[in-house]
Amino acid sequence: MGLARVNLSDQIYQMLKDDIVYQRIKCGEKMTVKMLVERFQVSATPIREALIRLSQERLVTYHPNVGASVIEMTDNDLREIYEFVGEVDSLAIYYASLHPNNQELIEKIGMQGLRFIGNPEAELKKIAFTGHIYPDAFIPQHFNEDGSWSDYATEIIREMEQDGVECIIPGEVIEWTVLSYIRDGISLGKNLACINPGHFNWEELGARYAKDWLMELTENKVSVFYVPTGDMWKYQTKKSLFEQKSE
Repeated sequence: MGLARVNLSDQIYQMLKDDIVYQRIKCGEKMTVKMLVERFQVSATPIREALIRLSQERLVTYHPNVGASVIEMTDNDLREIYEFVGEVDSLAIYYASLHPNNQELIEKIGMQGLRFIGNPEAELKKIAFTGHIYPDAFIPQHFNEDGSWSDYATEIIREMEQDGVECIIPGEVIEWTVLSYIRDGISLGKNLACINPGHFNWEELGARYAKDWLMELTENKVSVFYVPTGDMWKYQTKKSLFEQKSE
């Protein structure tokens, strides 16, 4: 592919960065200068400049006159990222989750409605903020050495069983793993629940907090704006359908 001659290294840097961030170039993958010269149809100089910038951002390990290797994420790196994301996202609903009244939670985050499983009047003593629950999220699906099955959803269920977690607050969800476990547990008389504000709603207050944090971090030298996404969902309940028919 050909590139405009203006700011070649900037263009290459941004394209490679996007490829790395979106995993089109995988962790640990090697990129030689020769390979990149052929890909972008440019000389080696802008390639080297782009790779140096990527190495300064710790996205690659740069090998002069040879190329670069995309950094590999260790288990500890993933754990630290997950913990950081969890702490920021938890701010999104921390204050509202202290109140049993779902209406206050809805108003605090600015939602159109709230999905939940469980008894809305129940007293919950232990709540866990989790990540998104879908196949291969955080912990890839696999068999353990003892032949048992494990993935992120299985580990959440294990935590609920062993540590007495009564309610989870996830982002994205699927219904056939943890949510089915919670529903089945409720039918057996267990005090279990799931509050599901939704992915974007889950992060709304965290993003608002991040704006103030970034302003403080840059000593107000950089303008930072918070643009709320708003709740994209609207809810049509059984009651509202009945009311519409009776009008």
